[in-house]
Amino acid sequence: MAAILGLVGVLVGAGTTFAATYYFEWRRERRDVKAARAVATSEMGEAVRAIGDSLAGNRWAPGWQNKDWSGSWSKYRPILAASMTGEEFQGVAAAYLEMELLQAGLAAGSRELTGTDKDFLTSASSRLISSAIQSGVED
Repeated sequence: MAAILGLVGVLVGAGTTFAATYYFEWRRERRDVKAARAVATSEMGEAVRAIGDSLAGNRWAPGWQNKDWSGSWSKYRPILAASMTGEEFQGVAAAYLEMELLQAGLAAGSRELTGTDKDFLTSASSRLISSAIQSGVED
């Protein structure tokens, strides 16, 4: 009888440990997804602002040359991919592609915009906004 009670105790303990571990892991994953979406939303907004500043000043906006949108994309891409539908993820991926191209232009520092710069910035802004809406990342 004591052996049976011991076995039951071990099984209850194992079940409790499993349930607690599963619950805490589930909470951590939810927190990571929420953080990744918040970062993506924030960075898309930054990129749109950098574009607006550049177009308004008719030069690549100063102060944006050290942004590292591609670094956070590398960090959060797996979390976003696992938590979004394929269509949502493609929207975010398209937005970050625009942001990486923008980052390259901003990295060269403040300088006058050329005709192709203006065309790029105007179309990148539209594509960024459309990608953000398609992805639903702002939810």
